Amino acid sequence: MAKPILRVADFDCTLTVYHTFKYKWFYKPENNSKTGLDSIVRHNENEIFAIATHHNDTNYVLSYLLPLLKLSTADLLLQETINYPTHKLSKLFFKNQKYPILISTTDKPEHRKQGKNQALLDIAKELPACDEYYFYDDDQKNVTEACALDQYFVHLVTRESAFKIDHLKTLISYLTYYKSNREQNTMQYSTWGSFFTLNFMGYSKKQKLEAVDELIDAIHHKRQVDEQHLGALRQGTLGTLIQKWQSKSSLKLNDVLVSTNQQLTTT
Repeated sequence: MAKPILRVADFDCTLTVYHTFKYKWFYKPENNSKTGLDSIVRHNENEIFAIATHHNDTNYVLSYLLPLLKLSTADLLLQETINYPTHKLSKLFFKNQKYPILISTTDKPEHRKQGKNQALLDIAKELPACDEYYFYDDDQKNVTEACALDQYFVHLVTRESAFKIDHLKTLISYLTYYKSNREQNTMQYSTWGSFFTLNFMGYSKKQKLEAVDELIDAIHHKRQVDEQHLGALRQGTLGTLIQKWQSKSSLKLNDVLVSTNQQLTTT
């Protein structure tokens, strides 16, 4: 039997048009939900939807999901709450639904500075094993930090009124995470000279980091990558990361670099 797909999304400015945290009294689902949310907000036996937000009001967040899922509060059978050190996880069981809807919220300001990684891990832990795990957020810092979770593939969402994924900025998040991780390793082992040690394909860590910088700069300035860096971008962990991004975005890096003026967002 096929395993389900898990999609976890942020709330404010990912599912909503405007930020609601301090303005719950003003914004309602009918005037503040993004269009096109039916592309990800799906909850059934094959697809599970969950929320990881720094919002503090589970019921308010739920009020946006119910009309999208064609549910009402009358369909809610049971609500369980798990209190973790940095967030609260609500498990909401609905009539005729195989899986609960999970909503992670945060009460303390200091916990909102810690990203979403722990919430993402705890959400996955409370559900059966899934075939695929996706995370959607409009905050590039949260997305970049979540790149550390091999279990998930992340998507950076634009702050437009329609739900869209910015594939190029998603790639930049993965590249930024890769660069930060490699630089930490370089600092840790620099006394061994590993920064200049060639890997089995002939590219040093220094060349890899230079290739990452070149690709990020090319994306920002809408230009092609210098050919001397292409080999490093295709090999090893970096090449695997870019291949993963290509498969999940349905884009090819070569096409992106040839046609850099293309609008690389999809619904």
